[in-house]
Amino acid sequence: DEAPFIEVSLYLRNEDFLPYKIMIITDEDGHTAYTLDNYTINGTLDPAETQLLLPEGTDIINGDVYIETVDAAGKRLPAAITPPATEDTPEEESP
Repeated sequence: DEAPFIEVSLYLRNEDFLPYKIMIITDEDGHTAYTLDNYTINGTLDPAETQLLLPEGTDIINGDVYIETVDAAGKRLPAAITPPATEDTPEEESP
């Protein structure tokens, strides 16, 4: 198999070592460059930003096994993940 690129370079900022540029050389005549900025470090992320919204009528199949057909409300996958509490995030008290 042939690799989809010749070289990938990751450029890091000196002050915090976060990447600011990714350069991908795809062949002798082409390259793609990504510039990264506007970081949010350890920010909160809306689970919907990491999920697919399946439309009504979509059949969900796992392997060869039919699981369900999505109803009119749609369905988000994968299920939302709640991150564990940290020292900065108080845990909810149980009743």
